Amino acid sequence: MQIEVRVRAKIDNPQSLIEKIEAKGAYFEGSSASASWYYGRELFEQKDIQVRIVEHDYPEGIKKIYLTYKGPKAENQGREEYSEIFGALKRNSRVFEKLGFPERDFTTPIDAEKILEKHGLSKFLEVKVSDEKKYRYGVYEVKFFHLDQVNIDLAEIELNVARAGDIPKAKEEIYKLMDELGIARGNEIKEDGVMLVYRQQK
Repeated sequence: MQIEVRVRAKIDNPQSLIEKIEAKGAYFEGSSASASWYYGRELFEQKDIQVRIVEHDYPEGIKKIYLTYKGPKAENQGREEYSEIFGALKRNSRVFEKLGFPERDFTTPIDAEKILEKHGLSKFLEVKVSDEKKYRYGVYEVKFFHLDQVNIDLAEIELNVARAGDIPKAKEEIYKLMDELGIARGNEIKEDGVMLVYRQQK
């Protein structure tokens, strides 16, 4: 299983950073906006488990909707993550399996929401992201986006590693890229965007 190593930082000048990453030869993968609905307040607060339905809107008029699961954040091990797209009948859902549900199949977000609510996981939070731009720079995935409810711009840089022991080195490589782009290490935000929104709305 690949471990995703991410560093997020608050930024004040997204366009300037976009120009810098493009000057380095990064490949622009596209832009989007998204809305995420989170389910299961108790799981979120007490077990650090994130279950959501997320809808991505792309400029071409394309819409993609996913059911996602993020397990608890383990020290130096990242999170266990699963993502399943809605559309044709989905069988043997890994998300439902991780949640311990006997149900395994769904087709639409309404199907999935009914199953979540049947097991006590009600919707409790919405998170909106706008003006997201994603780049591929070598082994790095680099995103710039606006977190609407807290009105801040963020940069997110991600590397995938195969072993937990590689996480410290991967983080240092990310910090080096931040230095090159002019993103201050002191602006790093340890919390997920969802937690920033949740704390504001509590």
